Amino acid sequence: MRLPSIFLLIGLGVVGVTPALADTTSAQAVLQERLVETILSETILPDHAVLVVATAEQQRTMRAACGTPSPETLSDAQAAFRDLVAAFSRVEMYRFGPGRQDNRLARLNFWPDRRGLGMRQVRRILEEQDQTATDPTTLRGKSVAVQGLSALEQVLAEAADGVMPDYACRYGTAITDVTHETAEALLIGWRDSQAELLRHPGPENPLYRDQGEAVKALLKAAMEQLVIVEQQKLGRVLRDGPASANPLSAPFRLSGMTLRAVAVNIAASRAVLSHPDLPGLDDPDMQNLFRELDFELSQSGAAIRAALEFPGGIAARIADPATHDLLQYARIPLQAAVDLHDTRLLPALGLTRGFNSLDGD
Repeated sequence: MRLPSIFLLIGLGVVGVTPALADTTSAQAVLQERLVETILSETILPDHAVLVVATAEQQRTMRAACGTPSPETLSDAQAAFRDLVAAFSRVEMYRFGPGRQDNRLARLNFWPDRRGLGMRQVRRILEEQDQTATDPTTLRGKSVAVQGLSALEQVLAEAADGVMPDYACRYGTAITDVTHETAEALLIGWRDSQAELLRHPGPENPLYRDQGEAVKALLKAAMEQLVIVEQQKLGRVLRDGPASANPLSAPFRLSGMTLRAVAVNIAASRAVLSHPDLPGLDDPDMQNLFRELDFELSQSGAAIRAALEFPGGIAARIADPATHDLLQYARIPLQAAVDLHDTRLLPALGLTRGFNSLDGD
């Protein structure tokens, strides 16, 4: 029986990729590689370095607040905490690689804490004045819920008349030591290992077989952060209206950093997902796609910043109908950005969506 010519060509290894398809695939690979390098060099590595600096400043100001107690030194420690929350919020999305190793992200901030487990554990430590919690070595062996930013926020709230109690000082200082150590480990992990794995995919790479898998991991982290912000940090707090809103579920509510942290989350995801000015990018369709993503995320960020103009903490803001509506509106562009990522950005890069760890959440 005579085989059709196409099967003969396949058997002889003659059939190949058409020139047009080869050109498209090559262009996508170049774009993928450029995106990985840009995201690493301009966002991930600098942001992790900033986190190390912020944890060091928190160490310094906490020691000053405890060594020279005064409203001024306490104010400095609280300001350093707000800066630290902002720095953490830029790297919070990287829930893989160095962030997952040794539970580093959870050590930096135990969230979500839907049942208030972490807060109760910190309260118990403060009430019992557990001396093992004042030593960084033994504190690190305890629950991750009592050694990160949410725990430190609670400790800083213990201050009365501008002075922190002695035990809270020693516990808080130990927390700053642990967070600084963890931030340094994160930076080293990214700089010396994870970044190189992302830059050099291939058959010998244990995580990424090609550049597409590498860029997809970074985009997925940013996209999942937007979903978490939209559904959990905003949706579960706002609920259906001011009457049913739940400010107690808001992260960093004690320090007044809920919305500021959310705004930084969005800005950090925007830095990963939107690259209309990427050097060497001359494809107008891709440029427009990046601009659309940039527009949606800028709209959401602007709504969050506008809500910040309303005075008071998160409870007061979501109790106000106009501000509540503004924050509900901020969720819509986030949903649009996620849809753009899934239905247009990934295909334009020659990628498929695949499994999402937040599906069904």
